[in-house]
Amino acid sequence: MLYYKVKPEADGETRFVRNPKRHVIVADSSLIGNELYTPGEFRKLANRRDWFIPTKTPKTETFFSFGARFEMHRETKAEQTLYLPF
Repeated sequence: MLYYKVKPEADGETRFVRNPKRHVIVADSSLIGNELYTPGEFRKLANRRDWFIPTKTPKTETFFSFGARFEMHRETKAEQTLYLPF
């Protein structure tokens, strides 16, 4: 599925949202680095487009934390072998 990922350097920037009923742009909250937005959510944002990276991630490899969607990080084979119990 296509998502738009917030670049880490845009973390903490003000998030602006379009209000179609009143035809204004309103400061809503802050952007969170590495947060994922769906294309529908992305269309409602009125932020700089270069703060986002289009990313294809399976829907099953995302999770929500405190209302924000993020991508799961899978451990590689090498990382898995480091944490084996002795």
